[in-house]
Amino acid sequence: MSDALLVHLSDLHFCQSKDRDPGSRFRASLFQAIADVVKEAAPARVGVAITGDLVDSSETPAETISAAFSAFLRDLREAVGQAPVVLLPGNHDRRGSGIFAPWSTRAMDHIAHAMAGDPHVFVHAPTADEPLARHLPALSEVLNAHVVAYDSTHAVDGRFSAGGMFRTEDLLAVPGIVASDRPVVLLLHHHLVPTPVTDVGAVDTSHAPWPQQMFVGHFLPWLVSFADREELFMTALGAGTALTLLNALGSPTLVLHGHKHYPTARLLRAVQSGDGDVLVASAGSAGVLEHYRALGPIERTFLWASFNAIFFRGGEVEIETVFFSPKGTRPNVRQSIARAMRNGASWDAAPVRAPKPSEVLASSDDAEFRLEPGRQGVWDVTCTRRVITPAKSAKFYVEPIESLPRAEITGDAVTIEPNGQAMLSIHAVETAETSYRARGGIVRTVAEARRLAPGDGFSPFASVCLKVRRGARSARLVLRGLPNAAAITFGTLTDLNTGHKRPVPLQEIEDGVALVVPSCPARRLLRIHWPLERGS
Repeated sequence: MSDALLVHLSDLHFCQSKDRDPGSRFRASLFQAIADVVKEAAPARVGVAITGDLVDSSETPAETISAAFSAFLRDLREAVGQAPVVLLPGNHDRRGSGIFAPWSTRAMDHIAHAMAGDPHVFVHAPTADEPLARHLPALSEVLNAHVVAYDSTHAVDGRFSAGGMFRTEDLLAVPGIVASDRPVVLLLHHHLVPTPVTDVGAVDTSHAPWPQQMFVGHFLPWLVSFADREELFMTALGAGTALTLLNALGSPTLVLHGHKHYPTARLLRAVQSGDGDVLVASAGSAGVLEHYRALGPIERTFLWASFNAIFFRGGEVEIETVFFSPKGTRPNVRQSIARAMRNGASWDAAPVRAPKPSEVLASSDDAEFRLEPGRQGVWDVTCTRRVITPAKSAKFYVEPIESLPRAEITGDAVTIEPNGQAMLSIHAVETAETSYRARGGIVRTVAEARRLAPGDGFSPFASVCLKVRRGARSARLVLRGLPNAAAITFGTLTDLNTGHKRPVPLQEIEDGVALVVPSCPARRLLRIHWPLERGS
């Protein structure tokens, strides 16, 4: 039982083009997941905050926005009742495709008009001449906190930008925010602290005119290193000053934002006497499946869409991310990402509960890789996959094969898709093993890696991986044939719900190393890494 529940949604990206729109079934899964959380928590009070990127482009026609948000509000009301709802803009609500000028108020005006008939909805979208911060009385009463909305999308000049800004004067102008006797909850779109996933994905210009595609994809990175990458737009301009000010408010502060589609939480402790702590929590995308594009090997996978459920129980705050199945065919996955108890102006953090090993459908999920020297600078690779599932579980699925672009991949269970991607068909039965061979499958030397991926794409490391899709009582990734493997390899385990990566110790075995994860939850990525050889 909670005193209050705040449903924190972000990055809906409604009104996408037909080839990118996830569809009505996806949105039905979202509202069902929200209703499930509200029903199970049975809070005394409920509020909803939506922190930007409500539509995919500021240039969306008015009638399209009106239809989308009239339906959105109807479905949201079925899930949360007459709870107060606040909406803030993101960069996609202000600019074409989220990055191209001119900065505009038109999309937010259309959204406000579509929701004007509901007295419990507040759209905070100031013009360029208005203060950027505003106190929210209705949501403050629900959460028993001092809730402030801040529009971080104020970037009215320039032909190209997805960033934001934070002006401290706007925040200080909010009455009662300094030395509040209640926690301060700050809502905005852009990051004040980068997410744990360094996103090397290129800025999406696929639906922009070709001159803009050329400008972003070729001219910008020639002029400024990494200027075509999403990571350049991580934090709001002025974030460092803003965080210092938030500490100096003298109250425990909770910052809630979106923008990068990865859920996470950070606690920033005060270092000066009289200052307050700042707990920062990001929501993932509630409207798209975000591809996992971390700095390192390219992962051919995506994160489930999600939202955050924030529970207020007396002086305790718990932030839980709720991941929902895109097709509504699998159970929601709920994962606590932060817990803290108010202690004066401080947050006393408590360990969060480990995610439940739900969806454990495999008795074991194993991949064994054997390396053999191939042509100059590469390894030939043999991989054996074995998945054992209970009697009534899925017996067959397909997964992509990770290899160099020109690798020659053979095997009875291998198929090549029209885009050139090699896929492996896996039969999950007690005695079945599925294998393939990739001639020239993995880069071996620094020289060859430089030739294949010049410039920013180069990495002096190679790796093999196992993606555990539906959970396993035991997951095991083995690497054999690498000289001196026990001394040079290292392992990581990535949570493909949040994108968080952790180091994992390896076990030395005959002719290699193994990474073993008992009771492995669903959507985890096991990877063994090693440095490339120097020389030719």
